[in-house]
Formats: sequence, C-alpha cells, structure tokens
Amino acid sequence: MDIRILAAVLVGAVLFVGVAVVQAPASLPSAYDLRDVDGKCLVTPVKTQGGTLPDGRPDIGNTVGACWAFAACAAFESSLLHQEIVSDPASPAAHLSAWHMANWNGYNHPVYTFNPDLTPNGTFSFGYTESEPVIRGWGGDHRYAIDYFSSGRGPVLERSAPFPLDEIQERQVLTPPPERLPVSYMLREALVFSRPDYAADEEYRTAVKRALLQHGALLSYHFADPSIYPGQNESSIFNRTSNDYYFDGTGDGPLPPSLNHAVTIAGWDDTRQTQGAPEPGAWLIKNSHGTAFGDEGYFWISYADALFLKGNDFAVALVAGSGEGYDTGNRYETHAGALSNVSTEPSEIAWDYLSDGFAADGGESWACARFTAEEDAALRAVGFMTLNRNEHLTVTVYDGWDEAGNRPDPNRLVLSKDLSVPEQGYHLVDLDRQVPLKKGDEFVIALGFAARDDAAEITEPLVYVSSADTPPANRTFRSRSDPADGRDGWEDYAALHDGGIFYVQGFTAG
Repeated sequence: MDIRILAAVLVGAVLFVGVAVVQAPASLPSAYDLRDVDGKCLVTPVKTQGGTLPDGRPDIGNTVGACWAFAACAAFESSLLHQEIVSDPASPAAHLSAWHMANWNGYNHPVYTFNPDLTPNGTFSFGYTESEPVIRGWGGDHRYAIDYFSSGRGPVLERSAPFPLDEIQERQVLTPPPERLPVSYMLREALVFSRPDYAADEEYRTAVKRALLQHGALLSYHFADPSIYPGQNESSIFNRTSNDYYFDGTGDGPLPPSLNHAVTIAGWDDTRQTQGAPEPGAWLIKNSHGTAFGDEGYFWISYADALFLKGNDFAVALVAGSGEGYDTGNRYETHAGALSNVSTEPSEIAWDYLSDGFAADGGESWACARFTAEEDAALRAVGFMTLNRNEHLTVTVYDGWDEAGNRPDPNRLVLSKDLSVPEQGYHLVDLDRQVPLKKGDEFVIALGFAARDDAAEITEPLVYVSSADTPPANRTFRSRSDPADGRDGWEDYAALHDGGIFYVQGFTAG
C-alpha cells in the first residue's frame, strides 16, 4: 500500500489524454502575463479572504483560512477564460464561490467564530482559527479542491454563495452557505505538476511555464512570511516598494518556514531582478488579500526562492469543462472523492490518497467496479486518478458480470480503449463511442495500468478509498494480469483493505 502525502501540509488506437488547449510554442517567451495575452485578460479580478484595515489594506488578524479555495477557484476561472467558455473576466459567470468550496468540500470547513487569541506563537493573530491544534477549520489544499470539483459538489457561482466579507469585517459568527446549490461547470482534468517528478529546477520551471501557456493560471504554495502583511515588521524577504519576494531559506522569523499559503501563478519574467536573489527571474503571483495588497493584488516570487516550486511543492492546473453534453448531476461513482483519512492518531484527521497494485513487482495492475444503471442512458466518459506521470492504461467497459468466474464477463466486452496519460492527477476521458445503458442492467468499468520499467520510482497506480462508511461487498475488485491464466482471481476491495473501495467514475450523456 502506498500513501501519497502532501509535504507541508485506463482494443483501440492510443489516445493522449487532454482537452482542447492552446499548445505551448517550442520556445518559451521570456515573459508572460495572463492579465494581457494578445490584448485579452485570462484571469479574474483579485479577491480577498479576510477583513481590511481602515486604509483598505488586508488585515491578517482578521482572516479565514481559505487561501487554498481562492487559489483553486482562480485557477479554474482562468481555465474558463483560457478556453473561452466564458469570455469576460468581469462576468458573474466567471466568478466561483470559494466560500462554498471551503465549507462543502467533504473534508473540512472554516472556523466560524472569531478568535482574538494570538496564534501561533504570540506575535500576531489569524482571526478565524482555533487556539489548539485543530482537526477541522484551518486550511486545505488542491486535493480537497480536486475532490470538490470531480465529485460534482461544485463549482458554484460566487453570486450564489458569496464570501461573507461584511460579517468577517465585523468579526461576527459566520454561517455556511446552503450545501446544495446549482453547479455551473465540470472538471475535465486536474494536472498536478510535482517538483519531485523532475530531475532539476530548470526542467520543472519549464514544465510549469508550459502549463501556464496551455491551461491558464495554476494553484501553488509558498512560504508567506508575516513581513509580507501590513502591520508586521518589515524584513528583507519582501520589498514593499517593488513587491518582490525572495526567501533564501535562512533567518529566525515568527513563523517556521513552510508552504503555508496557497496562491495562483499568473505568469513569469525571466529578466526581473529581485533584491538579494542570486539570479534574475520571477513568477507573477495573484494573491487573495484584495487589490490594496502589493501591486493591485499581485506580487513576484523569485525563481531562486528556497521554497517556492522547490522541494515537495506543487503547481496544479484545474482544467474546466462547460458540462455541455454530460449529465453532470447523475454520475456513477464508487465514492464521492478519492481521498482517505490516513492519520494514525485517533484525535486527528489527515486526508490523502491510498493506492495499491503490482508495479513494484513489474506487473500490470487492474481494478474494476460494478454499477447498475439507474435509468436508460448512454455512458459517455470515465473519470479516474493517476498518481504518476506517463502512465499507459486501458479502459474497458462490459455489460455484464460473470458470477461463476467472479469477474467481468469476457464475452460481454463492449469497449476497450488504450490511453497514455502524461501527467498525474484527475482525468475525465471520453469513450470512443457511447455505451447504451438500460435501467436495471449491470455494467462494469475496468482500468488496467501497464507494467513499467521504472517501477522502483513510482507509486502503485490503483487508487482506492478507505471510508468511514462500510462499502458494499462485491462492488469493486482488484486483479493482476498473469500471462499464464489471464486476469483470474479478482479480489474484493472491501475485504482486501478492510473497507476499501476502488475509485472510478462513469459519466452519461446529457
């Protein structure tokens, strides 16, 4: 069993997974700014996650720990604009509710009561947080956002669930928005660019730039030293005149260095000079502390920063879909989200991905899920997670189960599709043709991951969920491909992992 922990905090032609996106040029420009791409703005206006000081600047002592939701919404919004699903960044149709995501992601919710106690070490207050180590209520990350989008909980438009800025400003008790609100779009892909997947910083930097060109703004994480905020002691880390940020990895500030704040990457400049940095170049960052912060809400982080896009950091593209042609409100899925509680402490909750398979043994890894059609429909697409780059897999669909052999019925194979998946993350893949489903009939979706030569360097590929709810038996199964006897001996995930269930989705046409 593998656990993927965030440090800090699927017979046909081969298809490369991906939606229609702008292809990155062979050579990258020296500078790029999503605020002006051939005269078009491909980012939405800067928003704020907290209260403000009398002069309008952000009040770090009166904020809600929802930076991750703001960064995720900003990346998704940029994808909407990049693909021209929405054309105007000022349109209400382009603005998503970070408040709804923060409350109804399925794993966490904000703290609703203002806390005047100084945290975490007596130097400043965060506002809406708790004095003691928290199980719920302080922060989140891209994995929560991926599950929120992929499970159909969202996105919800901002106008349907606005962020409660007036209540925050008055330090009132906050209330969550309604859970069930109209969902406006769908997630096509969530592409996770992880620094450990690349041999060198320059290679990773190039991958992030290409992702910006192809998909729009990206969610990421940086170390937000308190000196970046009004009312805090200034330091050499952040230049409040030029709005340049560079942390060299040293010093003894009020917060321990960590990837403690989610932001949105909106561009780069290879020639920008940052005071103290040993090399030129910086990333353009969209923050979530209003337009009175930095340069109209933006600032720059040096390429040489010790933590940003280094170590175990991530950059994440959230590729939007309009939802047109899909019955987005009636998906088939084994579990509403791919995360499991991996904490070993009874008093804590820590969500991450669990996986298994046979990559470490040099074998193929197969799993499948049984579904019963709830109505006459047509299966159009399959959704799944990958935890490695450059996976090759096969998606198969059967219209029946072999009870005697306890396996997908090999005589009832209706579709097989080979895929190459370049990036890790969530993927929604259209089938080559739609598969008719008749109400009450069973169908099976199976995924098979090819064996790899680099097995020692990768994570086992089959993502399963260990849920607090006992999953039904005979629902999902795992098997290894054996050249001698095929894929016999399918094992029930419910017994295999003491309440586990393989994660996969099916989407019908709408």
